[in-house]
Amino acid sequence: GGNMAFLKTLIGRKKRVEAIALGNALAQTTHLAIGNGGLEIDGVTPKNISGTATTLFSEIKRKPVVVNKINDYTYELYTEFDATTTDPDLIGDTINEAGLIDSEGDFVYLETFNLFASSLPSNFKDKHVITIQMV
Repeated sequence: GGNMAFLKTLIGRKKRVEAIALGNALAQTTHLAIGNGGLEIDGVTPKNISGTATTLFSEIKRKPVVVNKINDYTYELYTEFDATTTDPDLIGDTINEAGLIDSEGDFVYLETFNLFASSLPSNFKDKHVITIQMV
């Protein structure tokens, strides 16, 4: 909806095209990164993402991604964040952008959103899911 912007980056699209056309192996998606630079100056509107973007606006953390097959054409990639155990560094910060990174270190997918409080509470938990679908 209007509270999210996302795109497959140019480098990610280029790699997929080369995989199909040239038989290049497609690097596996290994990490999900989160950041706090995804909103416009108004603090509400998610920033638009340029196709040439290669990173988050302001990355604060990245963690290994879990891949969950839904069906032959749909996969969920997710990472769990929990301020009470593994991620106390997120308390008081915010999350409004995320991206998927492949084993070659390239961001292949980026998104901005306005879903969370501007100051995350000490009990913050999120299973951040990015669904990849063949359309």
